[in-house]
Amino acid sequence: MSLTPHARRALWIVAGVLLVLGVLQGVVWAVVAPGVPYKVIADGRFGALPTTSTYYFVAAAIFALSGMVIGIVVAAAAWQVRSARGWQMLATVVGGSLVGATVGWLVGEALARGVDPASVGATSADSIVTAPATTGTWLVVLAQPALAAAVYTFLAAWNGHPTLDRPDRPERPDLYEVS
Repeated sequence: MSLTPHARRALWIVAGVLLVLGVLQGVVWAVVAPGVPYKVIADGRFGALPTTSTYYFVAAAIFALSGMVIGIVVAAAAWQVRSARGWQMLATVVGGSLVGATVGWLVGEALARGVDPASVGATSADSIVTAPATTGTWLVVLAQPALAAAVYTFLAAWNGHPTLDRPDRPERPDLYEVS
């Protein structure tokens, strides 16, 4: 079944919004996520300070939770577009969330400020430098599309109408009667 021009436009808008939100997520994460302070000693060796063991978790959690919020909000907003409800919108929300979260992760990792402690060497001996924030793994990008899929699917199941209340598909009770 073909989509109406309005539904097709809605799919493109949702995909574009997810891409823009991914870039914004990466920029905000790069500014907010904490870098890890390292102590560099005279011979060039370095180590993380003992009080900073949670910084890795905090950086990953900030990215994952912001992605979850984006996934929930976009899935609920996409559901409001009645003319585009269905598997095409689900695929757009999930695929767009995956692409947007990946772009956000790449942008955030690229923009995170800090100094690699291995590059400091003996020139700044006995100093403390802050390494750029990192999520530690690319798996944090999966939180957003997973939650977006769960929310959109829940809304479709909760709806209970065979046509998902789409205006271009009139309800035909005779198609659903059991004889």
